[in-house]
Amino acid sequence: MFSRFTHSIDSPDSPWVVVNKVRPLEPADYVPQDLAALTGPPGGAGQRMRAEAAEDFLAMEDALRDEGLSLRVSTAYRSFNFQSGIFNDYRNRWGLARAETFAARPGHSEHQTGLAVDVYTTEECRLRACFAQADAYVWLQDNAAAYGFIERYPEGETAVTGFDFEPWHWRWVGADLAQEMRRTGEHTLEEFFRLAPAPDYAD
Repeated sequence: MFSRFTHSIDSPDSPWVVVNKVRPLEPADYVPQDLAALTGPPGGAGQRMRAEAAEDFLAMEDALRDEGLSLRVSTAYRSFNFQSGIFNDYRNRWGLARAETFAARPGHSEHQTGLAVDVYTTEECRLRACFAQADAYVWLQDNAAAYGFIERYPEGETAVTGFDFEPWHWRWVGADLAQEMRRTGEHTLEEFFRLAPAPDYAD
């Protein structure tokens, strides 16, 4: 029987950790200790995820390729400093308010957990909403839960997650939780774990 208390939602080492605008990582400069390279898919060799997440991602990518589809990896694990650089660049280009709708502050990013990966199929739709039109995205919606992945920032949930629709951003939580969320129809970790929405930062 599924239990919502199998893993912590607070510990950064937990596969179920919930990170958002009001739930920062503790410590803020957390570094996973079991990162593994995503060798295989284009762009993956230079990217890492936590070992179990990486294993499931590569299995998922193999299954997708068997269907005649493919994925490229944009980014997976990002350190606190790397996320700082991304966030500051977006803030300088777009202003703070706009940047915070699509980029997490350092210490608040799922990528820092080593459990998130951004994927794409064409450069034209890399990190853009048009990835949702790709056959690979449709396949992920239908099959990713079996490999432990959820679409972390689904369309229409910005008021809950704090981020715009990101069809490219997939989060590993393990197959048990991913499939239970699919069964219950709860699309975000905040809703599933009965947490308050996180549309804005606390400060």
